[in-house]
Amino acid sequence: MNSMAIPCLTESNTGSSRVAGKKNNSKTYPRLLVCEGYEDYCFFSRLIEAKSVDGQSIHRFHIIHSKGNTNFYNRIDAFRQETPKTFANIRHILFVADNDDTPADRFSLVCNQIERLCGPGTAPSAPLIRKGKNPSVEVLMLPWTNEKGTMEAACIVAAREAHKQHGRRIDDFMGFIGVEQWTSESRRSKAWLRSNLAIRCERDPFISMGDAISDPRHHDLIDFTDNSLDRIARVLAKVGR
Repeated sequence: MNSMAIPCLTESNTGSSRVAGKKNNSKTYPRLLVCEGYEDYCFFSRLIEAKSVDGQSIHRFHIIHSKGNTNFYNRIDAFRQETPKTFANIRHILFVADNDDTPADRFSLVCNQIERLCGPGTAPSAPLIRKGKNPSVEVLMLPWTNEKGTMEAACIVAAREAHKQHGRRIDDFMGFIGVEQWTSESRRSKAWLRSNLAIRCERDPFISMGDAISDPRHHDLIDFTDNSLDRIARVLAKVGR
């Protein structure tokens, strides 16, 4: 795959790219991260700013969100049309999606869109396998390869470690209401994190995930320096190296 030929679409998706947490469409970093939603956009911007790997900061990415896991194609085409000079310098694309409760199906959904973008046979055979060049493509599934759940599940340990006493109380509460009988792992992880944020955020128990992650007033809610996020940070650090 020497180039990405994306046909012009009539449907567009508005929005700016973010570079390590800052709006910036004039820079030409060669890495593009495409995720599902605004909360994921906040998650990766904050992680890139907070984490270092082997003593080095993570390279900057252009970060865009597609408003859903079926809209990667349209969002990338919109990014290409909005910022053609920036897009021309992209050499690596990292797609990020949630596994939800069906990891294999969700991965296939991403791969189908990669092949629509780049042509047949261009999608990787498994998550975290880089394929092609100029641009290379890679898929990161959250919370991790073949693990059921979402971005919220990736945040649980970091939230628990940020306030261990409340973390234990939420564990007890989850046990009391019988979440182990729920059939959805995604539902369990979201319920745990939502309950934790609700009791710990003094300003607003209904705080959004985006604000909990990106608003500096709430940076104590989820510790983005926690070791539980190292494996995701290492994936980011390897892109383009």
